[in-house]
Amino acid sequence: MQFGVVSDVHLGYGDDETVLSELERVADRLVDDGAERLFVLGDLILEASTADRDAERIERLRASLEGRGAPVTYLRGNHDVANLSNGDLTALLEEPAYGVERVGDGRVVYLDSAAPRLGGSRGEVGRDGRDFLRRTLLDEPADVLLVHHPICHLDLEGNPWFADEPERAVCGDKREVNAVLSETEGVDLVLSAHVHEPAHVRYDGTDNVIVSAFNRARPGAGLSGAYATVEFGEAIEITERADGAVRRRLTTPR
Repeated sequence: MQFGVVSDVHLGYGDDETVLSELERVADRLVDDGAERLFVLGDLILEASTADRDAERIERLRASLEGRGAPVTYLRGNHDVANLSNGDLTALLEEPAYGVERVGDGRVVYLDSAAPRLGGSRGEVGRDGRDFLRRTLLDEPADVLLVHHPICHLDLEGNPWFADEPERAVCGDKREVNAVLSETEGVDLVLSAHVHEPAHVRYDGTDNVIVSAFNRARPGAGLSGAYATVEFGEAIEITERADGAVRRRLTTPR
């Protein structure tokens, strides 16, 4: 019982055909390997000059992933909300900004950390998202929490995107989100993205794994093709790959 994860696709750099072709190949590989659901952890696109062009990019990305043998859930990233409203994205993605999905006997909660009112690439789950998380976890424990912006402390030395602006790298209300996890039964694993490089941090008693960017992991770089699988068993196993090769494998208790 497993699901697949990609993040930071950033469709719109001018290499869209290459990106979409590789995305389709990765999605097919994940489904062939047994993924029951796919999650895209935000930053589906690089924003254009108009909302209409952003909508077209999202529709192209969805057309590449839908109907490949597993349902897809899309989180919202900071680039996705640059021109599109919450209502626009709900209609385009045909799903709410946060929710719960089941993968086999696993329960996965996803949140919206895109916060356009803060400006730039900063993120925040916000009161509504935290209230949803609290109600959800009080109702029934969950295994994995997904959110675009990390909710943990990160060492960003050498990160080309956020080393000089660490406030843009993580959720501004990460303490409040972790407080919700502490006052409920919490989750076993938090998966996030946004900073474009992989990391593993034990924060407030919870394993946080950051997934690398599928596209533009570093400025000027092209497609990395990075993705991950999360498998539920007696423990939760996270495997990260790029170019078909395993980069890292981690296990966290369940």
